[in-house]
Amino acid sequence: MTAYNRINGLHCSENPWLIKDVLREEWGWKGLIMSDWIGTYSTAESIKAGLDLEMPGPSVVRGAAVNRALVSEKLFPEDIDARVRNILDIVKRAHDSGVPFNAPEEIHDTPEIRKLLREAAADAIVLLKNDKHILPISSKTKSIAIIGPNAKIPMISGGGSAALRPTYAVSALEGITDTAKELGIDVQYTLGALTQKYLPLIDPLISQADGTQGALFEFWNEEPTKDFLDTDSNTSIGLPESAWSTPSATSYAFLADGVDDTKVNETCWIRYSTTFTPDEDGDWDFGLTVSGGGNLFVDGKIVVELSKNPPLGEAFFGLGTIDARGIVKDLKKGQPYKLEVRLSNATFISRGAPFFCRGGIRVGAARKVGEEVALNAAVELAKKSDVAVLVIGLNHDWESEGFDREHMKLPGLSDRLVSEVLKANPNTIVVNQSGTPVEMPWESEAHTLLQAFYGGNELGNGLADVLFGKVNPSAKLALTFPKRLEDNPSYPSFGFRNQVYGKVLYNEASDRPSFPIIHSYNVTIQGIFVGYRGYDVNEITPLFPFGYGISYTTFAYSDLQHSVDSEGIVSVSFTIKNTGQVAGREVAQVYISDPVSTLPRPTKELKGFTKVSLSPGESKSVTVKLDSQALCYFDEHKTRWVAEPGTFAVLVGASSTDIKLRGDFVLEKGFSRTGL
Repeated sequence: MTAYNRINGLHCSENPWLIKDVLREEWGWKGLIMSDWIGTYSTAESIKAGLDLEMPGPSVVRGAAVNRALVSEKLFPEDIDARVRNILDIVKRAHDSGVPFNAPEEIHDTPEIRKLLREAAADAIVLLKNDKHILPISSKTKSIAIIGPNAKIPMISGGGSAALRPTYAVSALEGITDTAKELGIDVQYTLGALTQKYLPLIDPLISQADGTQGALFEFWNEEPTKDFLDTDSNTSIGLPESAWSTPSATSYAFLADGVDDTKVNETCWIRYSTTFTPDEDGDWDFGLTVSGGGNLFVDGKIVVELSKNPPLGEAFFGLGTIDARGIVKDLKKGQPYKLEVRLSNATFISRGAPFFCRGGIRVGAARKVGEEVALNAAVELAKKSDVAVLVIGLNHDWESEGFDREHMKLPGLSDRLVSEVLKANPNTIVVNQSGTPVEMPWESEAHTLLQAFYGGNELGNGLADVLFGKVNPSAKLALTFPKRLEDNPSYPSFGFRNQVYGKVLYNEASDRPSFPIIHSYNVTIQGIFVGYRGYDVNEITPLFPFGYGISYTTFAYSDLQHSVDSEGIVSVSFTIKNTGQVAGREVAQVYISDPVSTLPRPTKELKGFTKVSLSPGESKSVTVKLDSQALCYFDEHKTRWVAEPGTFAVLVGASSTDIKLRGDFVLEKGFSRTGL
């Protein structure tokens, strides 16, 4: 087990209060504590603070620097022993597990797992609006138009470290089409708008010599030929045997690991070769990004040149080139074309990187379609269809690690696409895919709206199950959707607007008093008004509040009862009734409010919830028990959790703003405690 996000997320790898007091003593953490990648900035300080492991290896600020710290007595052997003991402990546990250290990754893909993933995908979709009761889609529907940049390409996860290679992925287009066919409904698709920052990866359209999906990487320790990086060379002949090669399933590879270090030097020459088979006729845009210098060829002809002093861009954590584009005209659907990238990482290695890496490559492609042509095609398809399903949102290019979003707007022509399609077809279902809030200037025009997030492998099938009523949506928003960027409690420090040179202030704006500022080495944490708490205290009405989500049925709340014992344990009971016509599930939320306290507290705080399944007309009495922590706030001066005597309010609601039941109780005697 490891813990690092709390540490490096605040850049506090050298803060003994955070690591020793909070993680070790308060949380009782017994496992290994490591930094995030390149998140350690000191030698003695981080070791004394309790940081066991600097990542990634090999060490930069430890290693030989530890010897100097020992000689100067900034460190002592017992400091090192404590860190080594934790590392050896996790090595022993890993050894005792019986899992081989160098075991290959295994694929677990069974009908049971697929069923579970499909249920999870459907249960994560939040129904935000169904004003005209278009959902679920009726079996009487004859035709469906599927439109949008997120429909055909499965957006199953966030980017960066969240983007693990899936065993398979079902797109919204595939999932909806399969279910529609079962009902005899005709489905047609069009793009509408291309919103990626980079062109979509070519992964679904590439194959190796044996016909399997993917490409071949080859590595040489010396330049294979004098014309290896020439733009006019014949790329299919004349290369000597490589030092090492490996297949790859993707056209996006950050070469930080997975390469045989015993056969391939740090500075090397690389060829990426595959067969590209387009799925549409027409002219195609190709995009290339590399770390180092390289060129992209299709059927032996240069398409993108990045071998001669290419300018740097944002890719690969700022270690890659710009995304350069080239056009290949008149490609034929189903016809194979040889695609090849030749790369040298020498210039990349010479610049130095914050961690060991042999560079990277990213190849994308899309059929070239004019923006107006694509938008007009979407409008025409929507007009002639009974129902339009418009799948919009963000993707890896906009939501990943290593950078912040600059704004909350949907990319490209998304907003215009939504407005035009809504005008063209009154029966339009808007599906937004994003991991974080986006602005929706067309929200008042959209009577049917869902938030799909990134639903994993079975995203498309899960979405189809909700749209066609196989699953009654029951999810609730775990975040607040503001009407505009400026409404965010964190707006003063949003994106790149740092308030102090070299520091990022993770603060929440409020006109009311806040907790005293907690200082660490290079981050200031200020305030408790995170998320819905900030909207409450500033009395800002969001677009969609925290905890919000509706259903194909309706629910009624009644009979609130509550009690608190001498230990501060709170019991909350109430009744929920399904007042609609179909079975459904409701997530009831329990909030606690402490209106009078020594230190400021949020207007209300979520302390518990329960999910109830009900048939039409059925009622159930449910109980939510809250431990004494529900009544406490953290007193920094006392370094203890404190519950003060007085009157508290318990609020039960369908969201943070839709409070159905309210009651008061009195805590006769206050208490305090350490830890959780």
